[in-house]
Amino acid sequence: MAAPFLFLLLTVALSAHATPTSRPAASDLSSRSLQDVDRSMMGTLPVATFKRRSLAWRLRQQEQQQGGGQQQEEEQEQQRGGEGDNEDPEPTDLGEEEIVRREAPPQPPSPDDKHVPGTLSMPIIHAKAPELRKRDGESSNTIQADLMNRADVAYYVELRIGNPGQDVRVQLDTGSFELWCNPTCTGQVGQNGNFCRGSGRYDSGQSSTATVTSEKKSLKYGIGSANVTYVRDTISIPGSSAAPMRDVQFGVADSTQDQFAGIMGVGFGQGVTLPYPSFMDQLTLQNVTKTKTLAFALGSKFDGGGAVAFGGVDRAKYAGSLAQVPIIPANRSPDKVARYWVQMQSIRHTGPDNRTSAPLPGSDMAVFFDTGATLSLLPPAVVRAMAESLGVDTARTGMIQNSFYPVDCRLLDRDGTFDFRFDGVTVFVPYKEIIRQQGPIQPGGGGNAAAAASSCYLGVMQSDKFSLLGDTFLRSAYVVFDLDKKMAYIARYSDCGSDVQSISASTRLKDMRGRCNETAVAKSRLDRGSDRADESKAPGLVPGTAFLAAVAAAAVCLLLGL
Repeated sequence: MAAPFLFLLLTVALSAHATPTSRPAASDLSSRSLQDVDRSMMGTLPVATFKRRSLAWRLRQQEQQQGGGQQQEEEQEQQRGGEGDNEDPEPTDLGEEEIVRREAPPQPPSPDDKHVPGTLSMPIIHAKAPELRKRDGESSNTIQADLMNRADVAYYVELRIGNPGQDVRVQLDTGSFELWCNPTCTGQVGQNGNFCRGSGRYDSGQSSTATVTSEKKSLKYGIGSANVTYVRDTISIPGSSAAPMRDVQFGVADSTQDQFAGIMGVGFGQGVTLPYPSFMDQLTLQNVTKTKTLAFALGSKFDGGGAVAFGGVDRAKYAGSLAQVPIIPANRSPDKVARYWVQMQSIRHTGPDNRTSAPLPGSDMAVFFDTGATLSLLPPAVVRAMAESLGVDTARTGMIQNSFYPVDCRLLDRDGTFDFRFDGVTVFVPYKEIIRQQGPIQPGGGGNAAAAASSCYLGVMQSDKFSLLGDTFLRSAYVVFDLDKKMAYIARYSDCGSDVQSISASTRLKDMRGRCNETAVAKSRLDRGSDRADESKAPGLVPGTAFLAAVAAAAVCLLLGL
C-alpha cells in the first residue's frame, strides 16, 4: 500500500499546492504592422541622451589614472582622427553611454587550427557609437530628441572584399536582409566622422574581381536610408582559412542618411525577401556551409565582444539545452513579412528579494529578434508594468522623449531580473543589461533617488505597432536560426571559450547541450524552479522548495514505516 500512496502523494504535491491563476489574454497584434519589406526594413530605435562630459575629457581622465603608454596611443589616435577629439574639454551633449570602443577578441595565432569545415565563424566586435551634437538654439539642459541610427552600442563583423582584399566593418543585423558598405561620412565631424571613417571603405576600382552592375536601389530603414549601386565581388573573413565566396552581390552606397556604418542583413534572402542570393544564401550555394543557419552570442555589456557562426553552433557560448521554437510564417506574423518572429509566452519580474511576479499582463505575444536595435519594443501596458516592477510611479513620473521610463541607477548593482519565457526555456535578463545608463551615477548622492534616476532608464521602448527584442534582451541569450527549417533555437548565454561544431541537415540541435555552467543569476533562478512552463498555460503554481521537502520527508517516512 505504501508505494501507491507515495505516488499519489507526490502527484498531489506537484499539482495541488497552488492558487489558480487565469491566463492573460493574448495581445491584439493585428495592428502591429511594419511597412512592406520593399519599402522599409526595420532599423534601429531612438535612445535618450543627456548632458554630460565629452568623450575626449573622459579619455584624458582615464589616461591620467592609467599612465603613460596608453596615453601616448590615445593621443596618436586623436591626431590621426582629425577634428573633434581635441575640442575644449567642457561638458557637451553626447550619445547614450559613449562606451569606449573595445577591440575584437584576440585572434588565434593559427586560424587554420580553429576553422571547422562546413562553418564560417567570426568575432562580433562590440563598438561605441558616434556622438550626438546639440542642435543650434537648444539650451544646454535640453534632452536631445535626435534619433541615433543603429543606436548606442553596436555590434559589427569584419569582411574582406575584393582582390586584393579591402577590410570593412558592417553591423550584424538580423532585422534586415541586404549587405551594403560605404556610408556617407562627408559632413560628419568629431566622433561622428571618426566612427564613420573607421568602418573602412571599399573601392570597386581597386579590385580585379569586381563587377559593377547598373542596378540601383534605395534601402529604407526604421531610421535612415542608403542609396546603393549593386556590385558583385569576392568576400572572405580576415583571419579565416575558409574559402572566399565569389561573385557575391552587395550594395555600395552612393549616398546615405543617418548611417554611420554599413549593414550586413542576415534575414531571409532569395525567393523570400530578395530577387537575388544574399550573403546567407551564398554560404550554402558555394558550399562554405552545409546548412543555412546562423548562431550568435552578442556578449554581455562588459564583454569585449561576441561571436557568430554560420553553419555551426558554438557550444561554449551557452548553458543547458537549445529550446526549439518555430519561426512564425510571414502570412501569420504581425507585419506579414518574413522575419525572425517567434512566440513569447510571458515576461515575469524577479526582484532582488528573489520573489517572482505573475506573468505581466499582455506579455504573451509574437516578437522578433533584431540585433540591429539597441533597445527592445513592447506594448505600452507591458513596458509600464515593467517600469512599475522597478518602483517607478508611472502615473506621476514623466517619460523621457515620451518613450522611456527613468529608473534608479542603484538598481544596476542589484540582482533582479526580467524573465522572458519561451516554449522550453526562460532567459533571465539582469537589471544591468536591461537598464541603460547615461554616464556614471551622480557622486555623493546620499540617498537622493531623484538624482540617480535622472541618469538611467529602462531599455524597453513603448510601441503599439509591433514588438521586437533588441540588444537589451539578446545580450542574455544564445540564438540559432535555421532558415531552411524555419526554426529558432534559444538558450541562456554563458561564455566558456569557443567550441564550434558544424551543423548538417540531420543534426538535432535541441540535443546539443551547451558546455558552459549557468551564470550566477541564472543558477539562482533555476535553483528556485524559475525555468518552468508558465502558469498562464495551465492553472496552478509550481510548489515551493519547502513544501516539496516536506512532502519528500513524509514519503520517506511512509516507505520506512515510521
